[in-house]
Amino acid sequence: MKKTLSMILLAASFMAMQACGSKSTENNAAVSTHEDSVKNGLTEENTEVKLTRAEKKAQLAEQTARREERRRLAFEEQTKLNPTFIDSKGKVVYNKAEVDPSFIGGNDAMMKYLNDNIQFPKDAETEGLEGTVFVDFIITEAGDVREVNVINEIDEDVDQRFRDEAIRVVSAMPKWTPGTQRGKPVEVMYSLPISFEIR
Repeated sequence: MKKTLSMILLAASFMAMQACGSKSTENNAAVSTHEDSVKNGLTEENTEVKLTRAEKKAQLAEQTARREERRRLAFEEQTKLNPTFIDSKGKVVYNKAEVDPSFIGGNDAMMKYLNDNIQFPKDAETEGLEGTVFVDFIITEAGDVREVNVINEIDEDVDQRFRDEAIRVVSAMPKWTPGTQRGKPVEVMYSLPISFEIR
């Protein structure tokens, strides 16, 4: 029995040593491959994948769609839990009203306003940067825009110059038709995606 147990332990030790040896060989091979890559200038840090203009545009559209969906779901959940909230001025603000606020002239007029007023930051354009900024703001009972913010989400890596420009343009918007609740104008939170694309 002792002899059998010793043989089993010896076999186990031998297998463990072999496993360590093969891992060591694998690690040495991995280090060697990494060193070869560094010599040839092919590390992850400096490997750039050149995307075509169409691929970049498609990638940006996909990222924006994912972010919009994530924000929509979070907004729906927030609205269920808290249909209203008290803002920094002590006013009741609806997350969703019976009738939402609308830009005077509709979405086409709002798109025209944005196209006419957004100034693509020159240095960001020179760098080839693009991105979509989600701007949150309140439409007052009188239809004015106030408390314009860009909320930073965990994986949203959008250039600060785009954020600043989006806030500037939304803050300067003309009056909206206010949202209503039971026929009365109320303050309503609104979110608007603004895309910065090189044309």
